[in-house]
Amino acid sequence: MNLIIIRYFVFILLIALIAAENLQVQNAILALQKEKEYEKLSKDDICIPGTNVCIKGDTAECDANGKLIIKRCDSRNFLRCYVFPLSNKFGTSIVCG
Repeated sequence: MNLIIIRYFVFILLIALIAAENLQVQNAILALQKEKEYEKLSKDDICIPGTNVCIKGDTAECDANGKLIIKRCDSRNFLRCYVFPLSNKFGTSIVCG
């Protein structure tokens, strides 16, 4: 009986590990896709309010009117906008780094 419980526990643990790794792979792919999308954007493009993007090395936030508001990364310190994959949940993050 105990061997069955141990096998079940190991099986559940393996599924959890595979799912976590799969999430990180999905997020890495999503980050690369977004980087490619952002390369095509200009400051005059229409956007979805509340979203954040990278435009030509800077961050931008979409305002309530669907216009991108540029927030400069500190280029003097060689910072630019990057899309990073999240590690613990689905999605990406925009940062100056």
